[in-house]
Amino acid sequence: MVQYRNLLDREINRDMFRQFIRRQVVGNCYRWEKDHWEIREDPFIDDWSEDDYQVLIRCLKNTVSTGGFVQGAFRDGVLKGFASVEAEFLDEERRYLDLSSIHVSSDARRMGIGKRLFLGAVQWARKNGAEKLYISAHSAVESQAFYRSLGCVDALWRCEAHVEQEPYDCQLEYAISMLKGNPAAEDIVLKMDPPAEGIVLKMDPPAEGIVLKMDPPAEGIVLKMNPPAEGTRLEGKPGAWILEGCVDSVESAVTAWEAGAGRLELCANLMIGGTTPSLAAFRQVKRLCRVPVHVLIRPRPGDFCYTKQEFALIREEISIFRKEGADGIVIGILKPDGRLDLERMKLLMEDAQGMSVTLHRAFDVCADPYEALEQAAALGIHTILTSGGRANCIEGIQCLGKLMSQADGQIRIMAGGGVDASVIPRLFWEAGIRDFHMSGKMICQSPMTYRKGDVHMGAEGFGEYELWRADGERFREAARILDQQSKQDREQKGR
Repeated sequence: MVQYRNLLDREINRDMFRQFIRRQVVGNCYRWEKDHWEIREDPFIDDWSEDDYQVLIRCLKNTVSTGGFVQGAFRDGVLKGFASVEAEFLDEERRYLDLSSIHVSSDARRMGIGKRLFLGAVQWARKNGAEKLYISAHSAVESQAFYRSLGCVDALWRCEAHVEQEPYDCQLEYAISMLKGNPAAEDIVLKMDPPAEGIVLKMDPPAEGIVLKMDPPAEGIVLKMNPPAEGTRLEGKPGAWILEGCVDSVESAVTAWEAGAGRLELCANLMIGGTTPSLAAFRQVKRLCRVPVHVLIRPRPGDFCYTKQEFALIREEISIFRKEGADGIVIGILKPDGRLDLERMKLLMEDAQGMSVTLHRAFDVCADPYEALEQAAALGIHTILTSGGRANCIEGIQCLGKLMSQADGQIRIMAGGGVDASVIPRLFWEAGIRDFHMSGKMICQSPMTYRKGDVHMGAEGFGEYELWRADGERFREAARILDQQSKQDREQKGR
């Protein structure tokens, strides 16, 4: 069990770091080229000398003595991670506080320690009046993936002292969500393991929990609220799960949300695999559904190898939906040989800064899914939506299990393709899946009474008077089954 606590001046000494392993093997780094980031090969090993430790100790002691924040993460009494925030504002407008350090021992990485320390730093900075955290961040691809997954973006204001000291660092910022409208909203969610103590309307990344309803409203990340939560949709905790509704209409979006979907993927033309939705549809869904809305960016049906013009369209659509407040995007581009088009994907990741990114089922038709997973994680992609490379998730269950093992917490694996209540238990227990993507569709008859059957508006085979809509009962049942499996999982782990 990992324990987190603020450090005292007297305990910050060399002995505290005796079992701390800084070592980081770096292969590729971000480099600024003219007007955009490029990933360049720059292999080296980052480690601390004895002199480096002595400088670190002096700096942390100074942070504590000047009223700043230093928090440690301890496992069995041994330091495994730490973070610090300086007390003095960096800028004259008093907006930015400096996240001066955050490190996790190499033997304790990918356990959520860094994320928890970051959230603790955000909590402290908010209480001390900051609008943003400033981070002069290591340029290694892995380090940048960590910060970007938390919602950090390129800094709008640059601290020249940091740039001069570390010219190869990426200067980032994190906008701190201020709680409004609910006096019972007390703090940032550091832990939301069911039963959650609050009901949240809106959760700004990097929230670790999403729940269905909230009364009264609160526009932030919440530790404790009243009345009690009516249901939880958690991200990143043991026993947690996500149920994402794939919807192609405002009607289906509202139905899925009201029936238990904790997140929505909005698209158009679901019957042909989905394409980019209209801006008007997105605006209505955001206005009516109080859960995160991710937008599918796909210019056409068919394969995922795009022309120059199609790629330009994808980039522009990402920019539009980002400005409109989309919580995430769902994308994927392949090369003719079936591998991820890394050059183009890097540009899309830059375009998507501040949004969650899901690699869609282009992943299922790539040449090597295990190579693609490693590439996606290195790009900073948050989620892979996949059926395990098969027609549906049950046929691909063995591959899904392997992907979960390979991912090892560095990227989320979301099962899609044939997901409903009947298959969730198998995916949950046999493959370890906790994130589920379903359309829950049913076919409804058009209210048209006059029907002219010999005229087709589109391809033959699609009924002109049949409408695809989300089935609320299917979503409710899926949510019920997921709650049931999660409860069993928690009970077993508690024995």
